Amino acid sequence: MRAAIDGGGIAWRPIALMAAVAGAFHLMVATRYGWHHDEFYYVICGRHPAFGYVDQPPAAPLLARFADAAGGLFGVRLLAIVAQLVCIVLTGVLASQFGARRAAQTLAAAAVAACPVFVAASMLFGTTVLDQAAWAAVFVLVTCALRENRVRWWAASGAVAGLGFEGKNTIAVLVLGIAVGVVVHRREVVRTPGPWVAWAVAGVLAAPNVVWDALHGWPNLTMDHTLSQQQGGPLGSLARMPELPLLLAGPPLIGLWWLGLRWLRSPEGRAHRWLVPTAAVVTAVFVCGGGKVYYPAPLLMPLFAAGAVAAPIQWYPRRGLRSAVDGAGQSTRGWLSPGLGRGGRGVAISALVAAVIGLPILPPAASTALRFVNPELMQTYGWPRFTHEVAVAAAAQPASVPIFTSDFGEAGALTILGPGAGLRRPVYSGHDNYVYWGPPAGTPDTVLCVGKFPAGYLSRFWGQVTEVAPITLPAGLKNAETDRHAAIYLCRQPRGTWAQLWPQLHHVD
Repeated sequence: MRAAIDGGGIAWRPIALMAAVAGAFHLMVATRYGWHHDEFYYVICGRHPAFGYVDQPPAAPLLARFADAAGGLFGVRLLAIVAQLVCIVLTGVLASQFGARRAAQTLAAAAVAACPVFVAASMLFGTTVLDQAAWAAVFVLVTCALRENRVRWWAASGAVAGLGFEGKNTIAVLVLGIAVGVVVHRREVVRTPGPWVAWAVAGVLAAPNVVWDALHGWPNLTMDHTLSQQQGGPLGSLARMPELPLLLAGPPLIGLWWLGLRWLRSPEGRAHRWLVPTAAVVTAVFVCGGGKVYYPAPLLMPLFAAGAVAAPIQWYPRRGLRSAVDGAGQSTRGWLSPGLGRGGRGVAISALVAAVIGLPILPPAASTALRFVNPELMQTYGWPRFTHEVAVAAAAQPASVPIFTSDFGEAGALTILGPGAGLRRPVYSGHDNYVYWGPPAGTPDTVLCVGKFPAGYLSRFWGQVTEVAPITLPAGLKNAETDRHAAIYLCRQPRGTWAQLWPQLHHVD
């Protein structure tokens, strides 16, 4: 089994060093700003165990719940960092599968460590980083299975795909793409048991979430449709898709993934050419479905691995400065040049850009100025202040007055951070899966409503709506709360019971 993974031999030490450097940097800034609103939601969902949720499968919430219990925000962020390191290491392993030697494997791993779409995703824990790690493992296992055509490799790939489905449903698109790729370029394999075993194992492991979704009226499909509409449908997704290879992949790394695509289509890459139709099908499905631009981002991992095989890399022997220019990295006893050739310089530049726009290393004022590039950074800033402002407003009300928020992030922040600010009262929301955790009993005679409510919205449910205070940040700083004029409102004279109002209060977005 090890021989199947190793291929021509894996450069474990340089790959591990690359992962260690990336991990250390992530750890230094992991909790510099604070929680992301999605992370609050994952933890809260995990406290309500289920086989599925309105907007996600169960894996991320359950993992977030236990990580929070073990280490709070640091424990949750550690999961994201581990997922990023898995992608880095497995891309190096995949390069080895393609026939790359030490230098090329290290370059492939470094490209993922420096790629903006992977760096930014690992800034917070969620379904995206789990999805990326699962795709990386499937690429490696399917490559092993196609080389040896042993059932155990196919079964392993199916198991990872099935478990990956419980993290994010988009891996089903990868499975479809691989099926097409194998039929087009490795048709003889379809006549063996392996691929069918993989499909069966994946189906069994994915079934709990599929059954939950069916029993609840397919809310995941409703969410997908809503997100597609927000993207502008297929045309909007198509218009934005070039951002992935040209911007999110990292402009300095364009040459590397382009080399990878060319190599896969060349005679040298013929054994792995199934990845070309796989990438085409995956991209087409996401575009036709109006998917977000980063959904097919894991396809960059095999492209980086293939590109590293074809890239000219400088490798200095331990004695002297004789350089060898060889796509596979000829020397096995040497040191990579500081720049890894032109590819290495691209990696270094990309790493710098990715760190600046994807991680909380700059002052909040600078991250505010860069929100047009990456708004998610400032979504991790200001939640303790938000919670304190709500706690101050709530202190003037009887303990029986509940809080109702406009979205799950606000509700999660008040639930998780609230006790530390002296806020101990029921918190409800109509957003996404919160609909299943309500409605409360009785009538909402007096409610403290908190969040980004459109003008006139609350007046549909209460006859008297009074703004208590706006949600604020220090001068010059902005996030989604302040952009959309979030505020605290005291609402009285309800127009019905909680049970009567609940269906109208629910929204999926």
